[in-house]
Amino acid sequence: MNPRLWLRENWKWLAGILVSVVLTFFSYPPHGLGLLMFVALAPVFVAMETATTWKQAAFRTWLYVFLGNAAICTWVAHSVHEFTQLPWVLSYPCILVLSFAEQGSWPVLAALRFQLQKRWGVRPLLWTPVALLFLDVCWPKFFPNTMGNVFYRVAWLSQLADLTGVWGLTALLGMTNELAALLFLKLVARRRPGVPAWSGRELARHGVATAVVLAGAFGYAGWRYGKVKELMAQPKGMTRVAIVQPSVNGVKKVKAEADRGSARRDLLEHMLKLTTRALAMQPDFVFWPETAYPDTYHGETTRETTAVTAYLDGFIAASRPWLLFGGRDQIGSDRFNSLFLVTADAGGKLRRQVYHKTILLELAEHTPLADVIPGLQGLVRAAGGGNSFARGSGPSLLEGPNGVKLGATICLEGLYPRFVRDVASLGADLIVNATNDEWFGPTMEPDLHLYLTAFRAIETRRPLVRSTNTGYSTVVDIDGQLRFKSDLMTEAVITDDVPLYEPIRTPFMIVGDWLIAAAGIYALAWLAFAWRRNRLKSGAPT
Repeated sequence: MNPRLWLRENWKWLAGILVSVVLTFFSYPPHGLGLLMFVALAPVFVAMETATTWKQAAFRTWLYVFLGNAAICTWVAHSVHEFTQLPWVLSYPCILVLSFAEQGSWPVLAALRFQLQKRWGVRPLLWTPVALLFLDVCWPKFFPNTMGNVFYRVAWLSQLADLTGVWGLTALLGMTNELAALLFLKLVARRRPGVPAWSGRELARHGVATAVVLAGAFGYAGWRYGKVKELMAQPKGMTRVAIVQPSVNGVKKVKAEADRGSARRDLLEHMLKLTTRALAMQPDFVFWPETAYPDTYHGETTRETTAVTAYLDGFIAASRPWLLFGGRDQIGSDRFNSLFLVTADAGGKLRRQVYHKTILLELAEHTPLADVIPGLQGLVRAAGGGNSFARGSGPSLLEGPNGVKLGATICLEGLYPRFVRDVASLGADLIVNATNDEWFGPTMEPDLHLYLTAFRAIETRRPLVRSTNTGYSTVVDIDGQLRFKSDLMTEAVITDDVPLYEPIRTPFMIVGDWLIAAAGIYALAWLAFAWRRNRLKSGAPT
């Protein structure tokens, strides 16, 4: 087809898609215009509704999520370049590769919605937001992001996440934007009869349903916000944490040095210098970020710099802190990205606990298909990139000072609501998250990672302590708000008295995946009903 002719025929919906992309971009961290999203996606739904085939509906919606994801995820190029050593000319196209299917739940929704509502003529109440909730949870993602995260600055509305998880906020957006699009098309159809529009009765029915759900959601969020504030005014205790942010990527620095043992010693001395400053503030525990200890710690390997390990052990035995730090562990041939909690008794004997990271970052910590393609991992390593870590055994607790139970997570694990929910369900008093965001360059990623992780504090009603190499380090209270926020790319030692609360089992923790399953059953049941009814009408055997 002639490109000019195609643009002439499609420029209206295409322009609308681009407007939605821009508004979506400015709704995410660090921009924070999230309330716009209640109507910002209306052009996307107009494009869906005016499509003449399911393929057209899916393509238009795919174009929106593809462009939007590419605009937000420029950090992908930096991480691919750092981890795999690909040249920049090959790293930047990886943004497009990732964005191709990252938010595939939306075009799938558009295709199913077309079949159900336009081809089979069935328009169940709230089908679109319910189906979106189910699809968004089930669709596999490299960077688990959902549209509901745009409400990170709307403190009272964010509280809905402890009922539905953050996906419930995404469903609200689907609901309001669909209605806004349908109302717009109804107004246009009055002047242009050929424009597809729902009947006034159908619009009224869906409008009332939307208003009822919004009233319930807003009412619950406001009520819950007040109750949480009351709880926050009366904590059962506190634990003092000292977060050490060294503003250096230890792993990257060690790899660049010819004498790696000496480089590890220099990095450890830097960390211990900062830790000595932290101990002057009398914390209950000191928290280093992911891979802050740039070596294997008491692992089953001959590659470990034992002198550096002994140096750290000597510091702990002499100073007797509770030290929580990221490093590597090795058991047999399996290497783990790990979080260690180490202290010493009065006699200097060390007590060591360890958590092994369960959810690994593909390409960075695990090479896709390396388990089934012989030699693939070796090729990646020969090129100077990639790691091959084994997966940990799942959610774990670390027994901290004064019996405080620490729910351990490392880096992107904090972005997975169900994983952190399982950690909290073990009885965690607070969630700890060790992170290294230095790999992602001067992009939106540090802000995205921080504020998306903060929702876990709401969903589980557990304080979340986050220690990063280069920022942002913080403590998130159970209302999802930051108690402080470190500066980016700045060395810091920050102490905070983290409040502890009586353990709460939120609706999200109690109901678990049953709500998601119910959403799937509702969406699929209507599809099955409409398909069967259509077959019966056409006289085809069922």
